[in-house]
Amino acid sequence: MNTHMTTMQRIGPALTPELAGFIDSYSRLALELPGQMAAAGIEIEATEARMRELARQGMIRADQDWRTSRRNARYLTLVFSADASGKRLRKYIGRDPAKVQEALEALDRAVEYDRLNKRLQRLMEGLFAGACDILTASRRLASVRR
Repeated sequence: MNTHMTTMQRIGPALTPELAGFIDSYSRLALELPGQMAAAGIEIEATEARMRELARQGMIRADQDWRTSRRNARYLTLVFSADASGKRLRKYIGRDPAKVQEALEALDRAVEYDRLNKRLQRLMEGLFAGACDILTASRRLASVRR
């Protein structure tokens, strides 16, 4: 027996070759779905893990305000979003290279976290939209045979 027969050839000769080919091509696509969904799930979990790590390390969401002192020394101040009263909190970091580096890294982590969060939302939306499409297709195909 030929083990390389298509799905439609195994079902029977009732379909035209064109229709059998059409159905078979989509059946092969359907076989790829579990792997694609698993890959999306793995990427979602990896993204969430990275986001947790960034949050654990600490993030700062503020604007950088670099100023030059009267002695021509540059120093950093962080300017945060306005509070309910409209005032913006300022945090002096100074010019100590270690403190400046720590603040800049925390700012970078916040940017990366936000980028990953957008990516996570796209992944989740795609996964759930795909799952809904599969469910809709399954129900639609089942209903036409009734």
